[in-house]
Amino acid sequence: MVSRGVNGAAGRRKLRGLVPAASLLFALAACAEPPSGEGCPPAIALAGMTLRHYPAEGSPRVARAKSVTYDRDTGVIAGETIAVDLPPGRELRRGGARIAIASARGDVQGRGAEASGRIRIETGMGDVGTTEGSTWEGEKKLLWGERPVQVRGPDYALAGGSYRYHADEQRLVLDGGVEFRSQPPAGGPPPLDLQSPRLTVHHRERRAVFGGGVVLTQGDLVVRCPELVAHYDASSRIERVVCTEGVRAEQGARTMEAGRGEFDNVGRTLVLSGEPIIREGERWIRGETMVWEVDHRRARVEQGEAELPAADLPAIAGRAGAGPLRVTAREIVYEADARKTRFDGGVVARRGTMTLRTGRLVARTSDDGRLESAWTEAGPVVVLEGRRRASSGRAELLAGGRRLILTGQPRLSEGESFLEGDRVIFFLGQDRVEVERPRAAFPLDRAAGREGR
Repeated sequence: MVSRGVNGAAGRRKLRGLVPAASLLFALAACAEPPSGEGCPPAIALAGMTLRHYPAEGSPRVARAKSVTYDRDTGVIAGETIAVDLPPGRELRRGGARIAIASARGDVQGRGAEASGRIRIETGMGDVGTTEGSTWEGEKKLLWGERPVQVRGPDYALAGGSYRYHADEQRLVLDGGVEFRSQPPAGGPPPLDLQSPRLTVHHRERRAVFGGGVVLTQGDLVVRCPELVAHYDASSRIERVVCTEGVRAEQGARTMEAGRGEFDNVGRTLVLSGEPIIREGERWIRGETMVWEVDHRRARVEQGEAELPAADLPAIAGRAGAGPLRVTAREIVYEADARKTRFDGGVVARRGTMTLRTGRLVARTSDDGRLESAWTEAGPVVVLEGRRRASSGRAELLAGGRRLILTGQPRLSEGESFLEGDRVIFFLGQDRVEVERPRAAFPLDRAAGREGR
């Protein structure tokens, strides 16, 4: 049987009624002269039926069925072993599709239909979806099913519980537990897995919303957030994901938290904003924004602050311990594998009563995150401790932050007097300073004995 398409909405309405209309034509022909005067039979059965529909534009649509039955009294049409071939078009862009249905039944007007048994959909680009049984509600243009759904493509796999597909919006909703797994080509990044109770796919926008508590896993990177929006390309490869309601990420011994997170699956970076913080043991770094480079295990923090646990100081009666080293800077770069942290721009480091200011400070830590040493690399150094003030070209923190050594023409002053030498050594927490090869200087009026005149 052949049908010719018409333009516009009328053509789409006619397409929905093609199968029952074809069956009805056969029935009328068969009943033109009733053999016994008893009228037409209540049902009409067709075997081995093929229907071709030729739209005004594009390739024809073809439907085949092993058998089709039309009931005159109820207006119900039913088919067994149905196969439908749909060519590519504006509403189906993945190389067309072939739909195989075990059995289905619906009304003549296309208001509703039910499919039972196995349903299989395969697109021209290699996507294959399967489920058991579905229901079509014509007025709502809604296709839904309560049985699990599985979809596999060249680069991904998706499984979910019940589903709802809103045809007009090209929106798919999966409930009852969703699992998505990317399968990148050889040499690409590790597979990306997503799990959540619910998924809504907006296919026109190439956007998928995972909700109800989401877990993203890629290699040893784990990201958790209440809701995650994934943006994908024409091949269904995820390009980036966005968490907007709070995010927590883990990679190895490091934990990151922020109000918002965006993972770039191409550039392999996790961008955190909204008071982001990264922790490893007792050490932490926080700032305005943070970029975590997944493959290099490196964090870049803007307008940052860090706390590095340091070695305990000698117990002195009446003196409190100096605690950790606290550092602020315009930019902080933390390299986890190298156990190194670089502070750049307006650096201020504090431990106990000591404050150090410089242009760049580099700190090295032990495996457990405790400070081993630190040194300056750019700009002059200024140190304040109580009434003492020191300046130099370079500074170095040693012994886990117990000693601060100044070199490069260091000068130590207290009041109007000062000392210069080869090195100035602060013993933190002990109220003690040593100057190697000191050269003393005093105000001229004091040296001439005119003080107080």
